[in-house]
Amino acid sequence: MGEAILLPHGYWVDGRHCREAGLRPLTGRDEEFLVENTAEALPVTRATELLTRCVERLEGRNSVSRAALAELVAGDREALLWHVRRLTVGDRLQATLRCPADGCGSAMDLDLRVSEFLQAPYPHPQPEYESEHEQQALRRRFRLPTGADLEAVAAELDDEAAGRQLLQRCMIGVYDGEQALSEWQEEWLADIPGCMAALDPQAELEFALACPECGHEFLAVLDAAAYIFEELAAHSRDLYRQVHTLALHYHWSETEILGLSPVKRRRYLELLADSFSEAEAL
Repeated sequence: MGEAILLPHGYWVDGRHCREAGLRPLTGRDEEFLVENTAEALPVTRATELLTRCVERLEGRNSVSRAALAELVAGDREALLWHVRRLTVGDRLQATLRCPADGCGSAMDLDLRVSEFLQAPYPHPQPEYESEHEQQALRRRFRLPTGADLEAVAAELDDEAAGRQLLQRCMIGVYDGEQALSEWQEEWLADIPGCMAALDPQAELEFALACPECGHEFLAVLDAAAYIFEELAAHSRDLYRQVHTLALHYHWSETEILGLSPVKRRRYLELLADSFSEAEAL
């Protein structure tokens, strides 16, 4: 069953601000397709493919297209991915990190809930933003990075170069008074990435952690697409075991079983396990 959610930032259709999206959980068929057909794709492309399969409605649009999903800002896409994961598997998630301190590397287990880090709708979203330079009498106009922007720079191996390319894509103009400048100095834009991060906090989920073994403090980033696809890869072999078991005992077709969400498959498997236990007790 699908669910309507509010995007933290939203988008504009013919000048109207839209925020509501309808989405459904992944089915077995989706899991199979994503694991077998997108493994070599860039992470941002895999994320768009997942959203294309699970987002059923976007407010103000007649249909959901890859282009429309790619045009969503990064935080909205992260929110949708986390909601899909919540609907598919549940609110709770566990992650294991290793301390990055030299000579430590201790494992740290995190027990989290998706609902705890989903952002509320942002109070004043805009299609474009403006910021004044603190020292120069300049106004900088920019928009927030979208999925299409991230995909355009994803193949760049140098992180600094990718960051510069992303910034250039999102800059609309630099103005001295009312005059638009044709050339920009890089130092004029140095604070813009920080402005973007503050305006779209859902885009990057950071945790401040301290290693219980050595006490080292560090920031860890939890990426929705990376987490979801790691889960899918880890459970891919189990998917076919589930299909085999359900087909053997319920005589359902592969198509019918793969049409079920993981939660429903698990419920039927638990019923089978209960029936086996009852039979053994007799």
